[in-house]
Amino acid sequence: MVTQIKPAPSSAASNARAWTRILAHYREPNSARSIFEIVITAGPFVLLWTVMWATLGAGYWLCLLLAVPTAGFLVRLFMIQHDCGHGSFFRHRLANDWVGRVIGVLTLTPYDFWRRTHARHHAASGNLDRRGMGDVDTLTVREYLALSRGRRIGYRLYRHPVVMFGFGPAYLFIMRHRLPVGLMRSDWQPWLSTMATNAAIALLVAMMMSLVGVGPFLRVHLPITLLAASIGVWLFYVQHQFEHTFWAQDRSWNLHEAALHGSSHYDLPGVLRWFTANIGVHHVHHLCSHVPYYRVNQVLRDHPELGAIGRLTLRKSIECVRLVLWDESQRRLISFSEMHCRWDVTPARRALQEGCARRRIYTLWAGSWMGRFSMTLSTMPKSLAISAVRSVSRVPLQGVLDLLQRMAGMPHVNLDGPIVDQCATAAGTESCGRWFFVAKNLKQRHRGGLP
Repeated sequence: MVTQIKPAPSSAASNARAWTRILAHYREPNSARSIFEIVITAGPFVLLWTVMWATLGAGYWLCLLLAVPTAGFLVRLFMIQHDCGHGSFFRHRLANDWVGRVIGVLTLTPYDFWRRTHARHHAASGNLDRRGMGDVDTLTVREYLALSRGRRIGYRLYRHPVVMFGFGPAYLFIMRHRLPVGLMRSDWQPWLSTMATNAAIALLVAMMMSLVGVGPFLRVHLPITLLAASIGVWLFYVQHQFEHTFWAQDRSWNLHEAALHGSSHYDLPGVLRWFTANIGVHHVHHLCSHVPYYRVNQVLRDHPELGAIGRLTLRKSIECVRLVLWDESQRRLISFSEMHCRWDVTPARRALQEGCARRRIYTLWAGSWMGRFSMTLSTMPKSLAISAVRSVSRVPLQGVLDLLQRMAGMPHVNLDGPIVDQCATAAGTESCGRWFFVAKNLKQRHRGGLP
């Protein structure tokens, strides 16, 4: 029987430390339930794998179709391994560790190595000064603008959906997990965990290939592994890469706030929630990682107010793919297009003054046709400027102003605002004065004041 202790309604969504104390009452695992969860997950996985092999002669498309639920059970096995890594699946650490190690052979994940890197993820999630271990690499807007052109392209490729959820998961589980990347110089334990897992994987693969054949084994197991890897990476991505997640510098970072507001509640349909072992209720998991996944539903029933915090639906989660940069001024993740709209010049120039790629960024801007056009507008004689203004009568004028302002780096001009007041706040240079003259004539033409 769990004692229900609820905070005051006014602090229900903000007092993260209080939620941690509340969730501690759900930490106790049930050994019988844990064993049952293993049976109903591993049993169907083995059965479906066998059926896939048996149907190879009937047509490969049927085999591939069966790979979807089989991959779902493999994902669920990984979630059991995940709970074992947190010491939450069984009461005794020895039971957790050995169940996790055995499952790690099936999931291609060295258990002890992964447990250490995942613990670092929990200890530093949302901390801008402690990124890099067990996270999806995320740059701030200012960091991205400071990169060279080649490294920007590299970051864009890394965050592309085809790489992030296609090639990336395959590389992570099949190749990268074969070495203790990130802990290679720490001590012997990561190496022992990784090499022992590799040896067990090699032994299991050799046995299966001798039983069913090399070709059939690869045709059955490779689609399962690739699909399960992509699902796993997708789940991890959505758990922290949503618009209003939590990132902060170390001086203002708080573990409990990062857990509550930096982790999502991925509100999946019931079947998907079962296959993913409630890992979508990730803010609860980060607040108290010792709660077994089969008790998370009880947490939400007892404390429904937690369900509204960081909630993402299946449809809403798809939109998270475009969010790639942390905007420190707005405290939210933004897309590349949003970054270009808001930061393309002024923040870039601010970064340039700090010594970041000044010549390269200026050349890219000045070499574009819009850069040359906006520079010309800001320096040409007034009579020619009027002619240029008259030539854009059919274009949405506020959009033209905003675009030229971003390209030329001039202060923002609002068609509905007083030009004199806006010009009084400008730098007062001749080019800035001419820029405002262009803006003024655009405004007059917009209101019918120019012929």
